[in-house]
Amino acid sequence: MTTAEIAAILRRHLIAVIAVIAAAAAVSYALARAPVTYQESGTLYFQVPSAQRSKLSTQLAFTQGEPAVVAIFSTLLMSSHGQQQVSSAGAAAHFDVAPVNVGSLEYPNYADPDVSVTTSGTDPSQVRTSFAAATRVLSDDLAALQARAGAPAGYRLKTYFSNGPSLEAEPGSSARVYGGLAVLTIVALFAAVILLERRRRPSAEGVSRTGS
Repeated sequence: MTTAEIAAILRRHLIAVIAVIAAAAAVSYALARAPVTYQESGTLYFQVPSAQRSKLSTQLAFTQGEPAVVAIFSTLLMSSHGQQQVSSAGAAAHFDVAPVNVGSLEYPNYADPDVSVTTSGTDPSQVRTSFAAATRVLSDDLAALQARAGAPAGYRLKTYFSNGPSLEAEPGSSARVYGGLAVLTIVALFAAVILLERRRRPSAEGVSRTGS
């Protein structure tokens, strides 16, 4: 099929062509007006204060136990009760708390006592407030649990930021999004035109037979 033939088919179904282009333009406009999503993330490290760590005769036990504490508190904070606590502390944006995987998806490894805290939303002030609320609740619950267990104050696990926090606009490739939209528009355009052309041919053949 030549370029001239394709152009002729498109002209025959000009209304369908205009409808597909108008739909693509509407989607493009909606994407352009979509609000920017912000994300704040940081990594909390669970550790016995370094000044006391050298005095611990059970240092190995503490080191091996820290990742387990991280896993427990991550699970507790993401439970319905934990989410209610964080909301009551002032969080309004979505948040996520999870142990840091130093391995891979296929072979996960949660040996390090690190927990990743992430909040996201379209209001940067709410994202910051929610991040502060989540980390505060996590640290307060950790301190309260150790106090109830009778752990000596100088030997209790504490949380430190080993990375972050940092607030950033979530990266999104507009070129990739609009490129994909352009491809979908072309596919939809030709699909609509081909469908209409196939419906046109039987009726045209019927008219020619009647005339003969």
